[in-house]
Amino acid sequence: MNSTKFFLLLLILAGHFVMAQSANLTDTIEVARKLGYEKKYSDAISLLSAYEIKYPTEINSVRLHAQILYWMKEYKAVAELCETYLKNNPKQQYLKLDYGRILFELKEYDKAKTILNDYLKTDITNVEAKNMLGTIAYWQGQPKIATYYFKDVLHQYPSNEWALRLMKEINRATAPYIQLNSAYTEDTQPMSFINSRVESGWYRSSLLFPKISLQQQHFNAEGETKNSLLFQVGNTFSFSKIKTDIILSAGLFKNPVDNKIQAIGSVGINKKLFNSISLSAMASRIPYLNTISSLKNNVMQNNV
Repeated sequence: MNSTKFFLLLLILAGHFVMAQSANLTDTIEVARKLGYEKKYSDAISLLSAYEIKYPTEINSVRLHAQILYWMKEYKAVAELCETYLKNNPKQQYLKLDYGRILFELKEYDKAKTILNDYLKTDITNVEAKNMLGTIAYWQGQPKIATYYFKDVLHQYPSNEWALRLMKEINRATAPYIQLNSAYTEDTQPMSFINSRVESGWYRSSLLFPKISLQQQHFNAEGETKNSLLFQVGNTFSFSKIKTDIILSAGLFKNPVDNKIQAIGSVGINKKLFNSISLSAMASRIPYLNTISSLKNNVMQNNV
């Protein structure tokens, strides 16, 4: 056998070896994927872990590995796997998208923002990443940033359902409003009164949700009529990281007894402990106007 034929034979054998290795790799991942779909998670993880020792840069194996760990609710293991791999292979952008999606679903929003923004540096047209970033911004009380992302998505795909739905919700939530209320009450003291109230508010951000209200009450008791006037301004501060809202208000009250002006106000705190459990506390100083005596004597109540 001359040298040329020998060289060609080596090339053919090498090609068969590479193809065999590639087929073996693909077969292993597909077997693990099938095990995952069958919920044989431990078997799938064992297979992938062993394979990643031999092929530490095989991205498809790591992506499947992370997905199965997520299905197993092994969230700490997902983070360790993705962060270790990305540290050694920072250019593997598709794993960043996978990891960002998992963090988004786990409501790890700050971490998800970092990963997704890094991913967008190399794939600036990715709609899913922009929709997730827009949703995070909206949920964290940043409607302007959210609108920026969703408008960008709709510029590419005008019929994108995710972006359209959230844009509609943002427009509804951030539109300025005016409420008008009026009620008539009568009891056997005998006393009757008409309560009229107007309130306006405008959600601007998580730290700026101002409200202003004006309330007038017209009382009729023992053949005598009296009026009170109450004016308040307030704001709601929402801190998404600690799941806490603080509601403050302050105002002036013109009492019906001697028409003097008095200060009123309130402070409230709402802390979300779990998805369905919250802890609330409030303190306020407001007028008491529920009896005929309260129209003859100036009564203020401090509530906690």
